[in-house]
Amino acid sequence: MKIYVAGPFTTKEDGKFHNNPKKLAENLRKAREIGIKLVKIGHYPYVPHTHIGACGEDISYDELMAINLTFLRGWADALLFLGPSRGANIELLEAGKMGLTIFTSIDQIPKK
Repeated sequence: MKIYVAGPFTTKEDGKFHNNPKKLAENLRKAREIGIKLVKIGHYPYVPHTHIGACGEDISYDELMAINLTFLRGWADALLFLGPSRGANIELLEAGKMGLTIFTSIDQIPKK
């Protein structure tokens, strides 16, 4: 299954990248670890945290979300929601509109 991983990357409601390097690193580490776990149980993850999202403020929040939503709409079979953030909430709503399977824990995802 192709699973889009949605979770906190930014922490500010205005969508700006926070200036807390520890929090950013922790969010990135968690998302990356989930992506690896998904591969190990036989699925195909897309982890936007490790894609162009890591470019920081070189691209705007709107540009980043447009890229992420393109992957969600054109590729994903399911969404794994790791927790709320401005972007993850947008992705969760979009996945719901699309009728994708939504998981809120990796434990809900069957091994392939």
